[in-house]
Amino acid sequence: MRPIFIVRETFEIWDEESIEIGDTDNKGYNFIDQPFELRELIDYIKDNGYIQPSCYPIKRLKNVEGPCRVWLSTVDRFLKYSTGEEEFRSLHFKGLSCHNFYRICVLAGIIK
Repeated sequence: MRPIFIVRETFEIWDEESIEIGDTDNKGYNFIDQPFELRELIDYIKDNGYIQPSCYPIKRLKNVEGPCRVWLSTVDRFLKYSTGEEEFRSLHFKGLSCHNFYRICVLAGIIK
């Protein structure tokens, strides 16, 4: 049986007004508790511009046991040129170990 990773994707959309006040009400989930097989997850991370891990250095997680509260985010990935809005997305992993987060980052090319 192949390992299954349970993931949720959040988004925040920022326009000029929300940037000025420092908060946005335009946020939510694209999906919740979506199952991914490893290859499918790696492809999704690469295809959608997830390059920013929530912690540094990631290498310190390599030998850490137990669950890890970390995520991956996009960096200026989705810009709507017609409105000037920027959409940021994050992937959150349910019950993921620190070691597996490290492995996913290596396989996705986020770290070498």
